[in-house]
Parts: sequence; C-alpha cells; structure tokens
Amino acid sequence: ADLQSCSAMTDTSYPVPGRGTWTRAGGLLPGRVGATTRAGYYRVAGVGETPIGAAYALGADRSHDPYMAYLAVRAIQRLVGFTGTQVDGVFAAPTGKAVIAAQKRWGVEADGIVGRTTMKAGLTPLIREIAVHNDVPLPILGGLLVNESALDPAAVGVNGADHGIAQINLAAHGATVSLEMAMEPGYATMFSAQDLAQVHATWVGKTKADPWDVAIANHNSPALARRWAQSGLPPFVPGRLFQIEDYVARVREAW
Repeated sequence: ADLQSCSAMTDTSYPVPGRGTWTRAGGLLPGRVGATTRAGYYRVAGVGETPIGAAYALGADRSHDPYMAYLAVRAIQRLVGFTGTQVDGVFAAPTGKAVIAAQKRWGVEADGIVGRTTMKAGLTPLIREIAVHNDVPLPILGGLLVNESALDPAAVGVNGADHGIAQINLAAHGATVSLEMAMEPGYATMFSAQDLAQVHATWVGKTKADPWDVAIANHNSPALARRWAQSGLPPFVPGRLFQIEDYVARVREAW
C-alpha cells in the first residue's frame, strides 16, 4: 500500500470547488493529477505534516475548516470499524491501516487514501438500507448525496451554511439539526431520505410533474419545487447560476 506517494506534495493550500480554500493541516488533499472530482482526499500525514484532524485537538475555532476535517475523520473511522476511544478524529497510522483493510474488503484500490471512490464503497450499504427503509429509490438518494458533496465527509458549502454529505443548510434547519449531526453521514442520509419521501408523498396524485423530480428539487429550493409541482413544469429563473431542472438532472445522473 502506498501511503507515501502523497507525502511529496508541497502545496499548502488549494481551492476545492464548493469548499472554499482549505489548508493541508485542515485535512483536504488535492485531487489526483488530472482529476476533476470535487471530493477531498484524506490520508496519513507525511513527515513534518500535521495529522488530519489534529488541528482541532489544539483548540481550533469550530467555525474553521480544521473542525470539519476532525468530524470527517471521525466519520471515516466509524466507517472502517473503529469504536469508542479509537474514534479520535485524527488520521494517524492506525486509521490508515484500518482504511487499507476496509478498502480490500470493499474491492477498491487499497492505498490508504480516502476519496470519493472509497467513501462510496463504504457508504453504499448504509445508503441502500436507508433508501429501502424510506421507500426512496437508491439512485435518487445516492445521486442526491453524490451531487451535493461528492460524498466528501467534510463538505462545507461556499455560503458557509451547507454542511456534510447532504449539505444540510443549518441556517434553515439549525433549530433542530446541530453542526455535528449534519456532518454525520448516517444522520445526513436519513435526513435526506425522509425529506425526499415526505415531499414525494405530498405531491403524488396532485401534480402533473414527476413527484420524485419535485422531491429532488425541494432539497435545492423548496420554493422552486413548489412552483414546479403546481405548474407541472420546471420554473425558469433568469440569472440563476443553474436552473432547478439542471440540478434535478444532475442528481438523477450522479449515482
């Protein structure tokens, strides 16, 4: 397993679309050469580097990116089977070894580096179970999560309000959803599945639009989803960065 190949990277900060600019100490690694994925990468720190997640142990402000990385590493540790005090939020050698073992079980490249492929392999059983439990098609629930975050467990939206793999907007849901809850993949997946199922059930038989399209649109914009359901056609908003029907199409194609 190659845990050293990324250690030679010398850049100290880099833009990650949808995340702002992260420092290496904060946890995100740049994509592999030529990659266009939005997902960050996590791995054992090289010589002289601060271990991913350790920044929060030094008392970093919770509004800073290192705390997001700390929560992300905790999620990764649980995903590979850590429990109790093993879940310390620091990507050190024990976590790297556990990741390699998990990658071998999941049938992905056992390089000790956690990126989009590893996260999808590890989270698919959970996403599938929650999808079945809530009667939501797997490609819709999974596609929503992939489109929102590329399954990056430390995803933070450019507006600063969206967090976690489902990009739960804490400005809208902060009264009932804490930051830590939003950053927990299991909670975020259940939150999204229940929301999709509820909106779908609300519009079944009451709209000429596909109720699943409306449910997907609701995650991005409840107001536009309501207009879509009421008119039966996806609304067009001049000047919008991307139209709501484009968002729905990307979700349906992502999984």
